[in-house]
Amino acid sequence: MIFRMICMWLFVLILAGCVSRGGKRGNTVQITPGVTVAMPLPAQLGYNLTASQLVTVEYDGERHQLPVQLEVEAGRLALAGFSSWGQRIMSLTYEKRAISTSVMSGLDEKLPDPGQVLFNVMLSLWPPEAWNALLASVGWRLKVGPKQRLLINDHGDVVVTIRYEAELYLDGAILFVNHPLKLKVTIKTLNYSR
Repeated sequence: MIFRMICMWLFVLILAGCVSRGGKRGNTVQITPGVTVAMPLPAQLGYNLTASQLVTVEYDGERHQLPVQLEVEAGRLALAGFSSWGQRIMSLTYEKRAISTSVMSGLDEKLPDPGQVLFNVMLSLWPPEAWNALLASVGWRLKVGPKQRLLINDHGDVVVTIRYEAELYLDGAILFVNHPLKLKVTIKTLNYSR
């Protein structure tokens, strides 16, 4: 009887540890302390996209990898991050100008904010025209050059540099560097369909 009770409690604890935490918010993201901007709509990408990507984050002397699945349809974007053993540990849905997130319990502090991951992906892939008015509303701009983008703040400082290995962005690695945070993100697309 005691053994059964112990097993039952262990089962309950394991289930409780697997519960995801998350929330729902508008389609804004904080791009620097005190500066928040709305993100483009999923449809502004201009095409449907399904992609499997490997996101590598280097920050504060640590390096983490996160396999990611990205799906974009006309009115909806879904992003999911997985552990190395294939379990979903983070998910995000963006539709109707609202972002819903879910992060596996216990990993809240260890994983990047899903909204920030979405910002990195959208700033890297969405056309500059989708960003121009949104960034201009806070005095920022996106400067586009051959195989690179620069996110420039209202003081003229380069905050983010994005470099592309290939002309078709998804055909090569994308390097995203946030200079003030000393954050480096490499997005490698493993496969995709449009």
